[in-house]
Amino acid sequence: MDSQNTITIHKREWSRTESIERIASRFFIIGEESTGRFSWVVEARSGFSNNDAITELNAELIELGLIGTISKSDPPVLSIVERSYGSGILPNWQIASVWSFSVIMMLFAGSAWATKVGAAGNPYAQSALFYAFPMTSVLLLASEVKRRLNKKAGINSGHLIPLAMPQISSFWWPFGLFGLFSQRNPEHTYIPSRRKLARIEISVPAILFVSGQPLIFAGLMMTPSTPPTDLSTAPLAYYGSIAPNLASSLFIGPDLAIRLQWIHPIGLAGLSLSTIAWLLMLPIPGLPGDRILSAILGRDRHMDMTTQNILFVLSLGALISVFVSTEFIPWLVIATIACMRRFGNDQLRPPMVINMSQGFPRESLERYTAAAVVILLLGLPGALPASEFEGWEEGLDRSAWPSSILVDEEQQIEIPLSPIGAEVLSGEIYFEIDDPSNSGWEILGSNGDSILYYRFDGVMQSEEGSILLNIQKNMSSLIPAHPARIIMTVDDGKTISQNQILVTAPAGSSPFSASWMMATNSSVACLDIETTSGDSGTWSVNDPFWTSEDMTIEEGTRSNFCITPLPGAIEGAERDDRGRALGPLITFTPDVDPENDTKHWQLPITGSEPWIIASNKVITVPSWMAVPNSTIIYGSGDTYPSCVLTETQTPHTFTGGSLNWTIESSPLKLPNESVEINLRVPQEGWIAVCDGLEFIESLRIRDGPGAMLELSPMGVAIQYESIVIINTENVTLPLLRDWSGDAPSLDIWSVSAPDILNQNQSTLVTITSEKEEGLHNIFWISTTDEAVVLNFATRCTLGGCG
Repeated sequence: MDSQNTITIHKREWSRTESIERIASRFFIIGEESTGRFSWVVEARSGFSNNDAITELNAELIELGLIGTISKSDPPVLSIVERSYGSGILPNWQIASVWSFSVIMMLFAGSAWATKVGAAGNPYAQSALFYAFPMTSVLLLASEVKRRLNKKAGINSGHLIPLAMPQISSFWWPFGLFGLFSQRNPEHTYIPSRRKLARIEISVPAILFVSGQPLIFAGLMMTPSTPPTDLSTAPLAYYGSIAPNLASSLFIGPDLAIRLQWIHPIGLAGLSLSTIAWLLMLPIPGLPGDRILSAILGRDRHMDMTTQNILFVLSLGALISVFVSTEFIPWLVIATIACMRRFGNDQLRPPMVINMSQGFPRESLERYTAAAVVILLLGLPGALPASEFEGWEEGLDRSAWPSSILVDEEQQIEIPLSPIGAEVLSGEIYFEIDDPSNSGWEILGSNGDSILYYRFDGVMQSEEGSILLNIQKNMSSLIPAHPARIIMTVDDGKTISQNQILVTAPAGSSPFSASWMMATNSSVACLDIETTSGDSGTWSVNDPFWTSEDMTIEEGTRSNFCITPLPGAIEGAERDDRGRALGPLITFTPDVDPENDTKHWQLPITGSEPWIIASNKVITVPSWMAVPNSTIIYGSGDTYPSCVLTETQTPHTFTGGSLNWTIESSPLKLPNESVEINLRVPQEGWIAVCDGLEFIESLRIRDGPGAMLELSPMGVAIQYESIVIINTENVTLPLLRDWSGDAPSLDIWSVSAPDILNQNQSTLVTITSEKEEGLHNIFWISTTDEAVVLNFATRCTLGGCG
């Protein structure tokens, strides 16, 4: 055989351990073996530092699929283990595809947000310029910086992979950018030192945070304090970020919270970057925050069971806190994942540090620790980082409006005009004085003139207003000031509602209510009364149709004085100009000088208006209600009858003939001739027939059989003898009688009436009564669910029937 083809073979075959030891000995002086398969106590050879020696050794071992590490002990221990490679790096075209897809998702999300907040110009152009471009630029910068830092450390990591969502959702994720992922698993990454590990891992969160903060500030400065003109959905209100919020508050003041409801797209880009930076800094296995913690503590200390148990308990505490303090779904998911990863046996481990002997210089350790804490604190997005503006469509906030005022001679009150919702409000407020005793209360504007109407425009969160009112008693009135109510009909462009202010005057012991309150289906009427200090006495009502007990209350206190109506008490009472029954005379008899200082009041009973039947929610309007040129107005049961019509309540003008009309849709203006009208109404509420602001009729709506009176409403005493009852039903209705009272005999009544009311016919009923001294006779007509009732009440005066 030719000598040139001869292969020389060592006579002794080396073992794997001897081979690895031989390679290591070129860079280290090998000492005694340590625990582990390929592990020795070593010292770097002359001319090598530990870092140089391990770097050169690993350059040799890489071909063998091995990796060497040095412990932090003194002397250090060299350990050589099998190198773990993990998955490879994606080709450039795949990375470009993923980035392109994420940029498109950002473009969609940004355009939807630009449309929502009313950004000027094309929404896609706005998204590209102010949302997708700044976010993509910062992400590319962060990815490139980390790639270069990894390359400098001998790691081929490739670019990061962003994940964006095409919609800004308050429920799932309100920041658009959803995540930022590395191509390499940290468990298969080997870092030269703890300091380099900290530098590499903090690079991305730091760049995102530092870039996001000025973007938030810029977005807040570019955001108007006025809502978008075409606001059609609930604004998404953000919590913001501490540093930009503080800086912005110096320039935009209290409007900061308002601007966060429709922040400019560039501000949203900053919020997204800052929030992702904060999330990446959380000490959750698999995230940079946990790897930074490993660099600060050291891998051995970080993976120690005691440390892991402490971290698990902290994660569990955070999870419980999140469940208790917020309903923000992403926080719940993240807190749950943190516990599962920390507790699980397959938790993601931090990268292996090759040279632990180098340690972490104290100054660098403190700087990286401080940077991590700053990002975690200043980037905190809050327990509820974003939420939909509840009640964004609502009108004026009336919670701060006064409910009662005490007026001596004159009292000024302020009615703040501020919105509950996010929209711009314009509307009007009408003022009425419900002064049952006509004691002369007046409402004056800030200019001293009487005010019945106030117009407001452009009220919004950033532009609030107020109304100054002066409440005083007309000095020309000789009647002592009694309690009254200011009824404000408020039309804020959203709803039409009423607000009431009780007006009282310092008049010693007196009622503290402007009317008796009697709830629906209640059997008692109650009034708030007040006995002032040094003015003790007895409260009483003396009326044959009302029962009560005299009442004495402690001086300087308020109490409820209640009375019980007997049949006919409300129906036979006098009426005020609003159609309400006036309650009995309430008397305060002082203990001192009762002959001269006894006081009396007669106040109306709330909700005691006469009523009309709405059979199957339809009222056939009788002639006494269809007054020519009048206006018929409907109101809900939680408001008081009123003749006020705001600008948005344009009446439907009826020109004549017959009409079926839904009165809830708009008021009805009647012509100057007789008409036939069927009104469709809700099951409850009130109907007012008005001539301008004056009441012609004020009626409560009740459900019942289709019966009505030809000349008057029901629920009120009838003074005439011949009564025509109209049955509008297609069935016969029973006509019942009900007798009540304490008179010795009921023979004083003479009744001529049938026992039934024929269907769709009118029936004449004649009622007469004898006038006897000491007797009170009251006759009225009411209904049950299926019948019409003739009611007769005869009661003796308080002195008896003789």
